[in-house]
Amino acid sequence: MFNERNIYPTKLQNIDKLTALWALSESGLGGILHAYKLPFSGFFLAAFAIIIISYIAYLSDKPLKSIINATILVLIVKAIASPQSPINAYIAVAFQGFFGSVIFSLIKNRKIAGYLTAIICLMETAIQKLLVVYILFGSSLFNGFNKFTESVLKDFHLAFVSSTNVLIIIYLSIYFLWAIYIGYISNQIPKNVYERYLLIRNANLEGLDSSHSVKEKNIFKMKYLGLLMFLVLILFLAIMLKSDMLLASFYRTLLILAAWILLSPILKWILFKWLGKTKNRYQIDISNILELIPNLKSNIKPALSLAKNNVKGIAVYKEFIYNLIAMSIYEK
Repeated sequence: MFNERNIYPTKLQNIDKLTALWALSESGLGGILHAYKLPFSGFFLAAFAIIIISYIAYLSDKPLKSIINATILVLIVKAIASPQSPINAYIAVAFQGFFGSVIFSLIKNRKIAGYLTAIICLMETAIQKLLVVYILFGSSLFNGFNKFTESVLKDFHLAFVSSTNVLIIIYLSIYFLWAIYIGYISNQIPKNVYERYLLIRNANLEGLDSSHSVKEKNIFKMKYLGLLMFLVLILFLAIMLKSDMLLASFYRTLLILAAWILLSPILKWILFKWLGKTKNRYQIDISNILELIPNLKSNIKPALSLAKNNVKGIAVYKEFIYNLIAMSIYEK
């Protein structure tokens, strides 16, 4: 049976590099992948966090303590390196780390724990997005979409089925299938990472550019721009169609956004205050992670280039994860 911990125990039992990789992912990997024109980067990042959590649990004899410590360190480094991140990004990290630590400490079967962690964390991500849409736009948006599809179906003499319910089921099903796949990767990753290390060790990496001078785009600004454009579209449709329902939805969304803009900095201030007090206890670990991140970041381009050379399509993501972790964990 493959047991990676018996091969390089001094390197593999040190989870600092995995924690630094997780911190790098939360504080900038999304922007880098976006700059390299890799689609679905947001979809990928939540999965990446789950894989790192599973790997930490695999290497640690005390997964509860190890994952919680890693989560706190990632939150602190994220606050230092990416303070502009919205409060919900910090909540997502805390949720993933907390549930991952609890699941891996309670369930001794690592494969079951890996699948369960992936399912709970990714389904929470999916449901959170649906709740945000519902809170922002209310039932009027869903009702309006249903009425539109109902009128279209009537023209074709087809029976009406709630279009929003169908879309929600499809959306949640995609996330559930993705969670199963990520659970599978999480359980296979120790063996596959070591195999990639053996391949990379014998490969010629000189032709692969390790620079990371690509300008990272601000994903958060693009999201806010997309929300603004969507609001303008709702207002335009409300005026053109003279729809009181759409107009009410527009004003309701503006009110909620205004309340969130006022509340978010307060919540962030409370979080940063707590992280600031906690920071003193982890000063040495934080310094180690901040020193590791530049070297780990330099592995991104070669890992991605190797993945694109070996496979195509969505399999690039899987190979990229294997290569990046292998280069980061086993580097001298």
